[in-house]
Amino acid sequence: MIKLIIFDLDGVLVKTKDIHYTALNCAISSIAGDEYMISHEDHIKRFDGKPTRVKLEMLTIDRGLPEKLHEEIYQLKQQNTVDLLEGALKRDEKLLSIEDGKKIKTYDVDRMAGLGTPEDLQSFLMEESK
Repeated sequence: MIKLIIFDLDGVLVKTKDIHYTALNCAISSIAGDEYMISHEDHIKRFDGKPTRVKLEMLTIDRGLPEKLHEEIYQLKQQNTVDLLEGALKRDEKLLSIEDGKKIKTYDVDRMAGLGTPEDLQSFLMEESK
């Protein structure tokens, strides 16, 4: 039975805002070129909090980012995010120990990131709790 689930809302446990910003810009630069990168100022004013696909649509409308590159940029951004998150996350044995040494079940960032919708996450957790 699952006794505890910890969700990180951005900035509570891991500050991911800069990770997402960097991951997207690296993907954009690699695939489309530096001219389509988002400045930090633009990110704060216009792009922050929007899904990646919406950001790519905005770049197509505003700067002419070719729509045919969206999926490739999106996929690379997802991989960049996982790589950057793995570098940012540190294993803390104190957080992993509960109730006299019982261990919290941990999941690979790749698996969790690929779940998609809240319903997918719920189904996954229900299966894992059996």
